[in-house]
Amino acid sequence: MRKAEILEQAGQVEEARIALTEALAAIAALPIRQRNQEKTIALETQARKQLARLSPSSTVKPNSENKQ
Repeated sequence: MRKAEILEQAGQVEEARIALTEALAAIAALPIRQRNQEKTIALETQARKQLARLSPSSTVKPNSENKQ
């Protein structure tokens, strides 16, 4: 997920989303015992939050700022 942070800071948002998606896929591929560990759950939660923040729908601002 550090890779995604670096990519985002470099302005490579799509690449950051790909890195986060790959991280989530790697977590999903872990045996259930490892997936259920506290640190793994925390990493998954963090990755999902970052991905949601970087999703195109979360970057669209309401048009209410432009009302006169």
